[in-house]
Amino acid sequence: MITFNNTGIATIVTKSGRILVYTDIILEGVTYNWAMYVPALVNQTLGEYLTANADIYEADIVAKEAYWLTIPHTEEISDPLNTGQTIIVNIPKQRIVSATIPDYEESVSDVKLDIAAIKRILQVVVDSVLPKNKTPQQKKDMSTLSDYWKVGKSYKVGDIVDYNGTPYVAILTHNSQVDWTPPGSPIKWELV
Repeated sequence: MITFNNTGIATIVTKSGRILVYTDIILEGVTYNWAMYVPALVNQTLGEYLTANADIYEADIVAKEAYWLTIPHTEEISDPLNTGQTIIVNIPKQRIVSATIPDYEESVSDVKLDIAAIKRILQVVVDSVLPKNKTPQQKKDMSTLSDYWKVGKSYKVGDIVDYNGTPYVAILTHNSQVDWTPPGSPIKWELV
């Protein structure tokens, strides 16, 4: 059975509403420093949430430790001085279980969160490939990767959102309200 120690919560919430939690997980006397995303907690403390998911975390640690035992811990590298010799370097064996449990692994039951996570990944990939000055067609194509419109969010001019599968661009800086949906607010939103 695992126990938790030195648990803390980051102040920043992810786009999907999850919170980054740092904790030391102790299993059989070994401490693993973990960072994981947890959903917004409702009617449950962080301690209760971690305890309820302890079996999942323990299984993850056991699986990663088993994998670590199967990989080599030495590496052959080329001779930097060109003496014609091969050098064997011992890699210090360290615990590899300092992994973050990603947002998508804990949100598989919520399709909208999965789609939002995929869109975020695609945005990063596309932004790294396309130039800063995108063509009108590239902008239109990119608009389908935008985040969903949300109530109570601050939008600035140029922000692109997805509203029921249709892309809109903000033409006025504002904080969104229930009655200011993109199709219902032509003063604030324009169809892409």
